[in-house]
Amino acid sequence: MTPTSFVLSGSAGTVVADGIATGYADAADAAAALRDGTADVVVGALPFDLRAHAALFAPVSVTFGAAPPRWPAVPLPNVRIAETLPAPQQHRARIRAALDRLNEPGSPLQKVVLARALRLVADGALDLPTILHRLSADPEATVYLSDLTPAGPGYAGTA
Repeated sequence: MTPTSFVLSGSAGTVVADGIATGYADAADAAAALRDGTADVVVGALPFDLRAHAALFAPVSVTFGAAPPRWPAVPLPNVRIAETLPAPQQHRARIRAALDRLNEPGSPLQKVVLARALRLVADGALDLPTILHRLSADPEATVYLSDLTPAGPGYAGTA
């Protein structure tokens, strides 16, 4: 996959985790491992859909630094948007509903985060470290890369 299993990097610094000592598809199992000392650190990705598997893991090693690792950059293939999820009409409806809820008298909400996904198609293989470095060139960005293997067979080797 990549030279490392996990990177989280932003203006406050960078966390890099290598290897997967133990994987957790369930966040409760990862939390239990932290509580009982089985794991010192857990990193990874949580699903937006709480019914889906998490991709959390106790890494073999963790380092902290100021910037992402210096991997060599390689040319990237052409990439195009194949689909937006949710579809534009549904996304606009969600925005309207969120604004209505925020503007309700007495609403306890002060902020809502609405996420969208893009399904992309590339003309060739994507180099994840190159993408990570391009995204991290924005000083306002927080970037992450995580091996999704702990989420199950359908995610093995993906990030």
